[in-house]
Amino acid sequence: MRHRSLVFAVCVIVGVTSCKRSQSPRKAPDEHADQAAAVQPAVAQALPATRPGAGSFSHLQLLRFIRASRQVVATAEASGRTIEPLPEGFTALAQAARIDPAIKAALAAAHMSADEWADVGEKAWRAWGVAQVDYNAEAPLRQNAADLAAARHRLASAEAAVKSGFPILSEEERTQRITKAQDEATTAMDRATTWSESAQRLRTQIAEAEASAAEAEGGTATGGTATGRAAQQGQDDAQGAAPAAGLPADGASGSGSTPQADPAVTTAAQEQTAQAARVAIASWSQELTVAERNQQDEQEHAQRASLAAEHPDLPRDDVERMDMMRQATLAIEQSKADIQKREEESKLLSAWLQEERRVSAAERQKAAPPADVNLLRRHLAEFNDAWGMTVEGRPKPPEQK
Repeated sequence: MRHRSLVFAVCVIVGVTSCKRSQSPRKAPDEHADQAAAVQPAVAQALPATRPGAGSFSHLQLLRFIRASRQVVATAEASGRTIEPLPEGFTALAQAARIDPAIKAALAAAHMSADEWADVGEKAWRAWGVAQVDYNAEAPLRQNAADLAAARHRLASAEAAVKSGFPILSEEERTQRITKAQDEATTAMDRATTWSESAQRLRTQIAEAEASAAEAEGGTATGGTATGRAAQQGQDDAQGAAPAAGLPADGASGSGSTPQADPAVTTAAQEQTAQAARVAIASWSQELTVAERNQQDEQEHAQRASLAAEHPDLPRDDVERMDMMRQATLAIEQSKADIQKREEESKLLSAWLQEERRVSAAERQKAAPPADVNLLRRHLAEFNDAWGMTVEGRPKPPEQK
């Protein structure tokens, strides 16, 4: 117990001592701290003002310069000045801006002074020289990226077509299929109309031939109308020949009776007529069958084409479906190979550009701060457009300005 009490007493003493140390009053800040606080703002004011990202002009200043440049260029061209979209051309225009009232007015409308416009413009044009070279040097990389994106799109479309069994069409392809199907439907209906008219003409010819055959066959069987007409025709011929022979026209003084046609000849002629009609009927019937079949085929073709125009995404038949699957499978293989090729080319182009910029880093830094170049690069198209250039830095044709 004595030992335990002794240990407890020692702990209490140590704890009290520690509390006293922690509660000891702090020193008030001395005059040196006051002096340091007073010096700090002065040091901050002495430091040079910097732009975001260590650039020589701000984002806002660049946008204001581009907006003012549009007005200045338009004003200068309206007054007959020739604008040369180069740093030298800007320098000449900046000098004119200090004395030309029209250009001064344009800058005032853009809320920018001639001195500020000249100062920001000089730095921006230096950055433009580097940014434009970089952009043009990246043209193969951009083209390769576009080709890569197109190959990936083709792959996705082909895979979707194989999975769904239906072609995956772009808007242009859809329009082409609709137009083609509508043209097919119109052409098929025109052909069906032509075959219908031909079939109707053949039906008329067959009906007339059947009537002729029936009349001839009826005369042969009954000695009726056809035979009577033949006999009458023979009698008329005989009466016409009597005056020529010096005989009485009415045959009253003749000793013989009126000549009549030979029934055998008449019957043979009627059979020949009926036989010719039957041959014609057989031939025209075959042609009618072909015409009716072709008319039906063309009508069905027109119906299928009209349905295809209404639903261009659907295969029109099994043949087209099989052909689509074959093409989609081939497109998958080609797209995969193309993607691999483009990806390898992209790596090589990127490495080449990085190496070129590493080698020319000192010259680039000397030409313009990297922050200025990066900022101008973001607005290169707007900058060039304000000065009448394409995004590649070439002067625009007069009709595009």
